[in-house]
Amino acid sequence: LKADTEGVWQVDEAPLPVSLSHEPWPRDWRAGAPIAGLDLVDHCYVGWNGRAELEEPGGARTVVTASPNSRWMHLYAPPRTGFVCVEPVTHMPDPFAHPDNGLSVLTPGENLAVWMDLARIFPRRA
Repeated sequence: LKADTEGVWQVDEAPLPVSLSHEPWPRDWRAGAPIAGLDLVDHCYVGWNGRAELEEPGGARTVVTASPNSRWMHLYAPPRTGFVCVEPVTHMPDPFAHPDNGLSVLTPGENLAVWMDLARIFPRRA
């Protein structure tokens, strides 16, 4: 996984966010790092730039791009399952318990739009 983020919400056993860390956790996604071999990852990352790349064995990549109002990236990677979820979100989990949570309050008749693009890129064959 390669994703540019500024921090991650550490969670309790619920798992609900309890403290914000600006250290890479559990690996440095900014530099690109494998997800395989980790225990459960179910965390919300802040300061996301709206782009994540998942590279698979053999070189194929999936690129996730999201609208600018999706400033959070929720990463869900259960151990030993062979899948990972990269979820662009507009607010953090349990937003009512935290300031700067991204929660949008809409009045009747207002709307909020978000988008996400998934691109699958295969390596060129010689």
